[in-house]
Amino acid sequence: MGNDHVLVIGGGAAGISAALGLASLGHPVSLVEKETQLGGQAFAYGCKATEECLLCGVCLLHDALREVKEEERIEVLTGANVEKIEGELGRFTVQVVVRQVHDSTELAEAHPESAPADRGADGAGERRELRAGAVVLAVGFEPFEASLKGEFGYGRYPHVITALDAERILKDKGKILKAGGGEPRRVAFIQCVGSRDVSLGKPYCSRICCAYALRMVAVLRHDFPECEVTVFYMDFQPLGKKFEMIRQGLEEDNKVRLLRTIPAKIYGWEGEKEVEVRYADPLTEGLVTEAFDLVILSIGLGGLAVSETVTGLKRTEDGFLEANGKAGRFLAGSCNGPRTIAESIADGRKVALQVAMTLRSRK
Repeated sequence: MGNDHVLVIGGGAAGISAALGLASLGHPVSLVEKETQLGGQAFAYGCKATEECLLCGVCLLHDALREVKEEERIEVLTGANVEKIEGELGRFTVQVVVRQVHDSTELAEAHPESAPADRGADGAGERRELRAGAVVLAVGFEPFEASLKGEFGYGRYPHVITALDAERILKDKGKILKAGGGEPRRVAFIQCVGSRDVSLGKPYCSRICCAYALRMVAVLRHDFPECEVTVFYMDFQPLGKKFEMIRQGLEEDNKVRLLRTIPAKIYGWEGEKEVEVRYADPLTEGLVTEAFDLVILSIGLGGLAVSETVTGLKRTEDGFLEANGKAGRFLAGSCNGPRTIAESIADGRKVALQVAMTLRSRK
């Protein structure tokens, strides 16, 4: 592998997009993903189209996945862990333990100069040494662990789930169903769970939570016309014209309430089909308790726990990666700040162009 070869770490939306962009510019790419399949967190998301497309970006990811399979310049290594990155722009050496390789025959012919693979000491994979001119870090994000907000009862009450749980249900079942299946009648969304929370050391806004929550509300109202939905929020962070259109439509829906307050606690009892949500009424400031048969926590995004030995980069106060002037290492997607699927894909393309221009400037 020569100076034109690029290593992309992370097979989510940004990493796939960066790999495709680099390949289209003539660069051979090794795309490394620690999981056994590409797609990252967004692979588990469901399409949120109702009578119209709500621009959730899920279809963009699947389109990109199909393109990767057809791109001969991209070597895909899944079930692969990067152990160490050494070197600088134009001459990186990367140690990777690989448990799964796609299209190995074709890829071996495409990259004959790749160092031979050695069986790891534990027999769990093959240790490979890759050489690259540049490294793109697209390692994604870490979703907030909702059980840390104990007052909301996640993990104790089956009627309380996270937005990621709701995404998986939507993808698997085609609709967002309540615990045990069945049509939800009264649903509550609680925003900013694990973000904008100084007590948790997460004072930043995760940005995307408002948009994905309101899209889910629109899906619920479309699928279940009798369903009543309440959204508890601090304030809304708009993400484009489509977001404002969705919000306006929900504000005009008499079965949707947007309440500017965050609940204090959720109560539940074994065997009950509902939980009770206690909150301060934003108009009277009096305490109110209401029953819901499904509560969805809109959890925030944080920086992924990746060793500095691997990334060679420091972190911001919010835990995301930041460029520190080490040439040849580029960041793409949510590893340096929360992004939507569409934003991650666009960022991957932008970074691919930056990498290509940087490598060419050395010649």
